[in-house]
Amino acid sequence: MKRLFILAAYDRRSEVSEALVYYARALSACGDVIFVADNTLEERELSRLDAYTKARIAESHHEYDFGSYKRGYAYAVEKGLLSRYDRLYLVNDSVYGPLYELERYLSEMEASGAEATALTFNPHHSHPHLESWFMGFGERVFHAPWFAAFLNGVEALYDKGEVCTRYENGLSDKLQEEGIRLLGLFTVHGKEVYNKPCSLFKKGLPFFKRDSIIRHNGACRYGIRKILEAISPEAKEVVEKDIIRLYGENILHDIHSARPFNRAVRVIGYALKKWA
Repeated sequence: MKRLFILAAYDRRSEVSEALVYYARALSACGDVIFVADNTLEERELSRLDAYTKARIAESHHEYDFGSYKRGYAYAVEKGLLSRYDRLYLVNDSVYGPLYELERYLSEMEASGAEATALTFNPHHSHPHLESWFMGFGERVFHAPWFAAFLNGVEALYDKGEVCTRYENGLSDKLQEEGIRLLGLFTVHGKEVYNKPCSLFKKGLPFFKRDSIIRHNGACRYGIRKILEAISPEAKEVVEKDIIRLYGENILHDIHSARPFNRAVRVIGYALKKWA
């Protein structure tokens, strides 16, 4: 199985982190990688990805991850690359991982026979959809003119909710309209992928969302502590360094000192602030 990954990224510090290099390296062990960032990056930063990517694009486009997917796909079309691959994956760096060996998840998605897959599927009552942070497509999809038209139609939107509605939900709507079956390895309801990182990790999800660290007044930090205690030393070091880089040493200390009762206290604190 020949795979192409388009890895979308954004870093508010305009850096290529060790966590991102770790992710790109894991992807490159499973296929070829085109990296696209929604911010400018100095060459010394981009060069950290040289060994793991076939192409690197870094420019501020303000179109979120789908804008990066659009640019990576356009690059692949321009260079005549798509015919070389059996599977196209659109993935982003909103997560830490992989925390388990990645190949088995890819193989499971591919063996399913589904032409549109994702690690997580949200069975929303009105808009069931593949969650767009890790999706994979077969040739029936990524060679289709309608798929190219969908990605080429991505434009800058300044409301993240509208981005999710138009592009994340919209892509799944279009796939179903075209008669494509959707399949996710893990089913998540609502914001569970953010709010239940440890529960999903225990079920086998090989990533956790970075934003879980700061969600709901830090309510997920005990669960993240349990994840850090369970993963490989290399993965733990990479994740902890990035937590310090983005959030500070105090947040990492808070994670390591978190206890089960902290979750209830933090959720109550979050609710009081929200409704104050």
